[in-house]
Amino acid sequence: MILPILIYVVLSSSFVSSLNLSSPPSLLPPSQTLIPNRRDAIQTTIKGLTATTAAFITSTTTLTEPANALKESDYTIGPRGIKYLITQTGSPGKSTKPIRGQTIKTSYTLTLNGFEDDFVLGQFTPNRVKIIDTSKTLLGVDEYFEFVVGIGRVIKGWDVSMLDMVQGERRKIILPPELGYGDENVGDGKIPKGSTLYLEVELVELGKMPEMNDVQVKWLEEHPL
Repeated sequence: MILPILIYVVLSSSFVSSLNLSSPPSLLPPSQTLIPNRRDAIQTTIKGLTATTAAFITSTTTLTEPANALKESDYTIGPRGIKYLITQTGSPGKSTKPIRGQTIKTSYTLTLNGFEDDFVLGQFTPNRVKIIDTSKTLLGVDEYFEFVVGIGRVIKGWDVSMLDMVQGERRKIILPPELGYGDENVGDGKIPKGSTLYLEVELVELGKMPEMNDVQVKWLEEHPL
C-alpha cells in the first residue's frame, strides 16, 4: 500500500459484527479471522499522514486537465447511478461475476476531483486530483486488497460495482456521494461531506464460491446492499 492504511477488526461469530448489525456466522475462511475494514481504515490513514507522505502525494498530483480528458458523459450509467468506463475487459473464459459473501482480490486507487491519468503533471489547479487510498506502494508494487464482497466491508458503491464485474476486468468508476461517504466528513474534512469519489479498480481474482447456511442466507436477504 502507498500508506499504512490497514486497521483490523476482529470478526466474531457474526460476519459483520464490526458494523453493529445483527448477523450470522462469518463467511470468511478460518485463515481470515482478521480483516481490514476499508471505510474505517481510510479515516485512520488520512489522520495519520506523515509530512513526507503528504508532500509526496501533493507533489505528484498537482495536475491540470488536458483538452482530451474524458468527460462524465463518456461513461456508462450503471446500477444506482454509478458511472463507469471499462478500460480492460475480463480475462478469456472468465465470465462469472462474484456473489455476495464471496472473497475477491482487487487492485485499486481511490481519488477526489478526477482520476490520476485523466490529467497531466506540471501546473497548479485548486481542484487538483488527490489520492485518498491505493493498493500500490511508492515503488509501484501492487499489494492487492482482498475482502468479502457485498457485506459492507468497503463503501457501498465499491461493493455494488464489484458485483457487476468479471475477473480481469478493470473500470474507472464515478461514485455519487450517497454510495461513498454521504454527508460524513472523513479524516477531519480531507474528504468533505458530499464528495464524489473516483475509483479505478481491477477485479484481479475470484475466491471460491461460499457455502452458506440458512442463517447466513437469511441475513443477506434481510440486509440488501
